[in-house]
Amino acid sequence: MATRLPPGSTGNTTEFVLHKSQQTLLSGTHDGVIDYAEKRLLRYAAATKDPQQRHSIEALLDNYRAGRAAVAWRRGEPVYVWVTRE
Repeated sequence: MATRLPPGSTGNTTEFVLHKSQQTLLSGTHDGVIDYAEKRLLRYAAATKDPQQRHSIEALLDNYRAGRAAVAWRRGEPVYVWVTRE
């Protein structure tokens, strides 16, 4: 579920998405859905050589899966916003 583009973005940026388990349209039916943002974060963390950066990406992945962060991609790098519930 897309929400908005990052400020100052151009055509090189994807929209922010929530984890498949957090999307209400997929409630109870997300078993067969592939979350490409999650897979891309996993690949990005595996390809990172710096252990501190890898730890940061893994923490972002945990927050993404828990629904506390939404992820977008800008020029091949992940960007995120914290999700607040009202």
